[in-house]
Amino acid sequence: MATSSTSGQDSLPEFDGHPYLQRLVKLRQSFPALKGFVRKIQNTDAGRQLVEKYYRQEHNRVPGRCYGLQFNDDGVSLLEDYPDGFGSPQALREYLEHHPAEASREKNHRRLFILEDMEPSYVDTLGDHLGVDPLVFSEQMNTWNFSDSRSIPHRGLPSLTQPNQSFTLRYYEIRSLNDASSVDALTYQMTFAVNRRRYERWRDVDLPTFGNWEDSRHAFIRRCASFWTSQKPDSSSKALGWDGTC
Repeated sequence: MATSSTSGQDSLPEFDGHPYLQRLVKLRQSFPALKGFVRKIQNTDAGRQLVEKYYRQEHNRVPGRCYGLQFNDDGVSLLEDYPDGFGSPQALREYLEHHPAEASREKNHRRLFILEDMEPSYVDTLGDHLGVDPLVFSEQMNTWNFSDSRSIPHRGLPSLTQPNQSFTLRYYEIRSLNDASSVDALTYQMTFAVNRRRYERWRDVDLPTFGNWEDSRHAFIRRCASFWTSQKPDSSSKALGWDGTC
């Protein structure tokens, strides 16, 4: 997927064949938040390799999924010919090549692409063809207090944010644990994804139980969901076309 330079400790992957990610590497000095993002998205540790192997062997695809929605005056529907989403980054790339963003917006189409996880090829395709602000992807992976408990997060500058055009929503997901000792200071459990999150002990909080079930310990995961739209903040007409990612 990519090759890495070995010239110094500050080296970063080159992302061969990924033009959008290649541009982010060049922009990292002007936008420091992108440096941590490109490092994490090209991470090749044992956990990442396990995720890649599972999805390829069990599902014959790369991690993550991408669906497209079309918003019309009479409702919302899945993109025609893609009722099960895009089976691969290549399928998404071919669709966007035949339905480019500029032509779609000129026809007042309103499309939303929903991306699960941060698989590099999906990120590159959406970013390159739709012109997604790269700081949106960076916020999704590096959001303060939600990256993981051992990383130094890097937020974008408030002066660069446009909440009416893009934002990141942060929330906690609660997980019940059958084994109370499965998440403690000596273990390191994470979600099964490219953009992995660490399971944390939900300390000193008793959640209500149902029926006669015994109390069980709980853990939480820091989750993020980001949104970006190509529609300009000052657009006054709802008929204007736009593309969005979520």
